[in-house]
Amino acid sequence: MQDDRKWMKEEFSKVINRKSITEEEYFRGKTLEDISFLVPLSKTVVATCTLKLSNFLNSALSNPEYYLWFASSVTGPSEVLPSTSDVFSFAGDWVCCAFLCSYEISKLLRLTLYCLSYGNDNGIAMGIAFTPGDVPTNLKLFNSLLHFPVVPDVCIIKPPNKFPLETFVNHGNLVARCHMTLGPRSIVHMEIFEIANEIPPLFPSEPQDGRRIWEAKIKQPNEPNGNDSGLIRNIPYYFEIVNWLRVTLRPGDMLPTNDRSEILSLEGEKFFAGNDETIDAVCAYEIDSTDLVFVAGLKVRPDTRCGH
Repeated sequence: MQDDRKWMKEEFSKVINRKSITEEEYFRGKTLEDISFLVPLSKTVVATCTLKLSNFLNSALSNPEYYLWFASSVTGPSEVLPSTSDVFSFAGDWVCCAFLCSYEISKLLRLTLYCLSYGNDNGIAMGIAFTPGDVPTNLKLFNSLLHFPVVPDVCIIKPPNKFPLETFVNHGNLVARCHMTLGPRSIVHMEIFEIANEIPPLFPSEPQDGRRIWEAKIKQPNEPNGNDSGLIRNIPYYFEIVNWLRVTLRPGDMLPTNDRSEILSLEGEKFFAGNDETIDAVCAYEIDSTDLVFVAGLKVRPDTRCGH
């Protein structure tokens, strides 16, 4: 997983150096530190968090949801437009500033942020995650994320930490980065971008000399009658499995692993089958850092020359 985070950081640097973003009007002549001082500290507000959310996507981040369990107020816009940065200010209470917030990427997906900042520089904590769109932003969600296994789309850094924090998460082609400074006036930078157009094709459009990873199980067709034997024709088929995840696909237990190798992130394998007979084939890969198995199958019939 450490290598995955390093890869995301490298991709983030490429995007930041190549793409521009518009800052809202109140940024003009102000730093985030200047904006953070607009929320005064007092005996009842011992810590604050100022979040700069930069949206490098082609669609808006909208419908923000908040769970303020050690925070007294939040101010910010109702959406962050594409290629735009905006600011959200969170005021804590007499203990600390702690909250959970999320922003809608689509109806199926949200970008979720957790922040904790103590007063008197007593440490910070943070986390970011891609969460399902229909899951409410509340304490139950936070507890679930806190005990989540190590996966690419969730990262929670628990307290106390007396140094600035940075982490990355990804979900498919989406990558998010978060950086947080020490309190009592913590500054949080969170960016989200997509790498869909950043990765070159892994394979040419036409098949090249591929290697056979596993032997397809061949079922014998029914014995043809008389002159029908001419219906059985040579059927060359191939398909590709490409791993766009940030984790490795490993040969599963469903089939022998002979002549099958793991598929690393952003790599792929070609599977070839050619015969004068009906072809039924299946293979399985375990997805690292999850309890999921990816299964791929191939079915070809000589009479229809149609694969599924």
